[in-house]
Amino acid sequence: PEASHYARRAYADQREDLAQILRISERWQRATATRNPDAQWKVNRRLEDWLEREIRESMREVGNQRYTYRVRLLRNELASLERTRVYGRGHHGRGRHGRGHNERGYYGRGHGNYFAKKASILDELVWLSERQVQWAEANLRYPYRRSFARR
Repeated sequence: PEASHYARRAYADQREDLAQILRISERWQRATATRNPDAQWKVNRRLEDWLEREIRESMREVGNQRYTYRVRLLRNELASLERTRVYGRGHHGRGRHGRGHNERGYYGRGHGNYFAKKASILDELVWLSERQVQWAEANLRYPYRRSFARR
């Protein structure tokens, strides 16, 4: 059976969403590896935009409640992580000009945990997006045999 225009469009959209979150994840890894706070800030903006768009789009699709719920939880987890991120002014009164400072502030102690948690959240977002692509691909191949095994 021929896949519907809707199924083909959904598959293409899911592949584009996956490509975007993969780029965001790769840029985050590069920005943290080079300790580039400006690049990290830009990646954070792109990630927030992607999350908002993904939630908005997924709410319109039937059968996407679990995906939408999980992406929302991860967005909230990221927001909480950003709020609790340790920023300081350094120590021993060196102010902004001491070692390890930049325009956006100093990464205080415990920032390694922040980066590990953020990487884990990004990995899960990539995994969820990969699952969405698989689901859309299955709908292309078997448009009339919807499976309820997706959990």
